[in-house]
Amino acid sequence: MKLLILLLPSLFLTANGCLRVRWMDKCSPTDPAIYLFAYSNDVNYSYVRSSREFLDPTIKRLPTRFVKTATVRFDIKTKEDIVFHDGDTFVDSYTAAHKHMDQQEVEPSQSFDSIETGSDVLDMLERFINTNRPNICGSFALIHMKRCPNEVEISKIVEKLRAYHIQLSLAVVHPSSGGLHPETLYDLAAKTNGFCTFSNDQDADSVVPHAIWPNLHYSLNLRVSGTGKMVLPSLTLPKQLYMPPQMFVGVQRTAPTIIGCHIKMSKCF
Repeated sequence: MKLLILLLPSLFLTANGCLRVRWMDKCSPTDPAIYLFAYSNDVNYSYVRSSREFLDPTIKRLPTRFVKTATVRFDIKTKEDIVFHDGDTFVDSYTAAHKHMDQQEVEPSQSFDSIETGSDVLDMLERFINTNRPNICGSFALIHMKRCPNEVEISKIVEKLRAYHIQLSLAVVHPSSGGLHPETLYDLAAKTNGFCTFSNDQDADSVVPHAIWPNLHYSLNLRVSGTGKMVLPSLTLPKQLYMPPQMFVGVQRTAPTIIGCHIKMSKCF
């Protein structure tokens, strides 16, 4: 069983397991970045809209490192380009992205015909990185999907996502509309300090914490079994936070057992 623990306040530093991840020269945690909305053509668009609306107060009220919004539909017969929405401010870009998404929504006739066809979400992420647009490094991707990949080997895309410090938040609807390997999505998130949830349509807009708290400060990916306790690496929060920090725990289990988890936090001065 794996536990994925995220703490999401207003800055962006990460740790993976007991190894602290050092930022490369491509960008720093406070550099301008892009917010990507990506959604599968298989999903119910109304829930994509709802999750986006959860983010509205954060975007419009609080300081942000994001400077531009990008959007894309994937899992569609005719592959679509990633659209980067211009605006004088991030709010302007974000508003333009809203309008674009609401105009196109989804096209059921363009969804893949076979349930055996896997999602092309990994290709979409590769294309996002390869656009070579300014501020790709440090970007955040909120991804809604219902179809799973057929791929299991993800080392190359994981390496790229890490190199560019791109954080993923995957809202996966269950049951799947196709594809073979839902575990690939969880592994992708766990290996890139992201978050992955599996839920029904109605809950997809509320189970993804990043829809409200889009900035990551601390992440641990732990393999646990049996009973016992672990002392986790300490974290230091900045003195000024624009939002109260929130902690989320994701669990990937390998057996249908009842799971109990207790987390104790101590404050040091």
